Amino acid sequence: MPNAGGEKTRHWAERRRHPRVLARLRIKTNGENPGWLTTENISLGGAFGTTGRFYVVGSHLQCVLETPRRLKLKGLLTMEGKVLRSGEKERKKGYSTAIQFTGMEEPTSRLLKEILQKLSGVDYPLEST
Repeated sequence: MPNAGGEKTRHWAERRRHPRVLARLRIKTNGENPGWLTTENISLGGAFGTTGRFYVVGSHLQCVLETPRRLKLKGLLTMEGKVLRSGEKERKKGYSTAIQFTGMEEPTSRLLKEILQKLSGVDYPLEST
């Protein structure tokens, strides 16, 4: 989203409980139909991106995100997720998929918050007001 100077930013004000950050990350999805989600955006509440397969809405997945090396943080984030939507992309291969993070321990949410802050360059709130 362009800012006042016309530059593209990675974070924007919105009404969601957890603000999204534009980021290309890979999340391994484990469960009945394992695969990968390449994110377009991510927040403490979930992720949206492209998968190589269709997921049934309501499916529960284990999501594993390896901390990007460029951020100089160490850790593997493991959280439960629920598929909110999954459908074929127009004009591209793959499926647009939205996953809501449903089970995240406090140390994982703290590390994910730190990742989101480094990716966006802003102080990322745990809860939007």
